[in-house]
Amino acid sequence: MTTKHILITGAGQRIGYALACHFLNQSHQVTLSYRTDRPQVADLRARGARCLHADFSTDEGVYSFIDHIDALNPTFDTLIHNASSWDSEKHSQDIASLFDNMMQIHAKTPYLINMAAPRWMQQGDIIHLTDYVAQKGSAKHTAYATSKAALENLTLSFAQKMAPSIKVNSISPALIMFNDGDDEAYREKARRKSLLRSVPGEQEVVNACEFILASQHMTGQSIKLDAAAILSNFRDQETTMNDAVIKITNLRLRTYIGFNPDEQEKKQDVVINVEIHYPGHKACEEDNVDDALNYKDITKAIIDYVENGRFLLLEKLVAGVLEITRDHHWVRYAQVTIDKPHALRFADSVSLSLSWTASES
Repeated sequence: MTTKHILITGAGQRIGYALACHFLNQSHQVTLSYRTDRPQVADLRARGARCLHADFSTDEGVYSFIDHIDALNPTFDTLIHNASSWDSEKHSQDIASLFDNMMQIHAKTPYLINMAAPRWMQQGDIIHLTDYVAQKGSAKHTAYATSKAALENLTLSFAQKMAPSIKVNSISPALIMFNDGDDEAYREKARRKSLLRSVPGEQEVVNACEFILASQHMTGQSIKLDAAAILSNFRDQETTMNDAVIKITNLRLRTYIGFNPDEQEKKQDVVINVEIHYPGHKACEEDNVDDALNYKDITKAIIDYVENGRFLLLEKLVAGVLEITRDHHWVRYAQVTIDKPHALRFADSVSLSLSWTASES
């Protein structure tokens, strides 16, 4: 077997670490970048990998990495872009900076490194690690999905630019491996998103890389490691049972509700109706209480929130109860209606409803 020199970005953990270990085990020479000095980096260094610290969040950091590579005067056979950052709009206070950062790491960094790559590569392969959401989009990780789509497009452009001496392809995985802290409920939910009901682990990406490297007639292509998740969505719409629906009907409680002086001094009756949708197929199949949403716990939480609270507006009260009903990650849809009896003369009650639907991604 011919010894190759492989450059991997973002190899300090997970998929990048698995790729570096694989190529080292094959006695290839590995140069890699890492941002955080984890135990995996120490392991790779001890096994003979050249480990270069790099921060790709700025142009200066990218150019510094390129200068470092230039100084080594290497000849690479393979360049694998794995460096990535998984951030979402939900946890960002500055969405403009979030978008710039996602594009910086997932699009500009590979672009700049690829532009420099002909100095280090006369032939071989460039592989971009993109993402399944590049094709379908993501409501929760919009900037991330957009930047990964940009990387998919760079695959097409660089395939044309680098031909015929360098092949450029991408690997587009859905969820490949779990984190250690992921509970079984989350894991089962994740598996059911794909047609094969599997989360195969990092070896699947290693296999895809080896397939690309072995091919002599493929460039500008994307290998989709998503277990046909899109097809699974279509199939589930036709062949799986509808969500289970929990209804809590006419829960009568008392609380301080209103802004008039008399309403601030004494509790009033409220009548609460709740509807919760969640995937109950496993509970139906297994008859295991751990697979069912616990409506008793939900009701207790509602009672505690309502009877121990003070509310000026019905909107605030309803919104708070709705937040409780949708708190569990299984919940796909929730609706809350709260009646305030005798709030108006000549009317039995005044009610207000709010609902929530989980996003698809």
